[in-house]
Amino acid sequence: MRKVLVSASLFLAIPASFAQQTTPQEREILFLQDQRSLGNGKLVGFLSSTDSKLRARAAIALANLQDTSSTKDLTPLLNDSDVTVRASVAFALGQIGSRISCVPLLECLKSERDAAVARRILEALGRCGDQFCLDSVIAFIPR
Repeated sequence: MRKVLVSASLFLAIPASFAQQTTPQEREILFLQDQRSLGNGKLVGFLSSTDSKLRARAAIALANLQDTSSTKDLTPLLNDSDVTVRASVAFALGQIGSRISCVPLLECLKSERDAAVARRILEALGRCGDQFCLDSVIAFIPR
């Protein structure tokens, strides 16, 4: 019986030690995302965090909300120093789908050096672009 109890306690304790830990800020972002709320500017405020993980997570939350008013706050982060943030912002802009994002996405595509981010930008352009965007992307493709 004792062996069973020891085995059961080890079985339950080990997975808990490997569980993903979230910070209070991450939980707040996830809560706002779940509630589909900008939180009176709290969610957008996370875009200026010094923690790149929070900036990326906030961008994904904004992608889920698809609120076009957040486009102006996301766009400057297309030039973020962190690759994950840039990819998350490009994804968010594509999910929001506003034509306003077309020109900034095209500008960033010209200078982007990371292939994963460039793919996200192209995907976003496909979601929010128009004929002008398509022509610009075609002209951009190296021959």
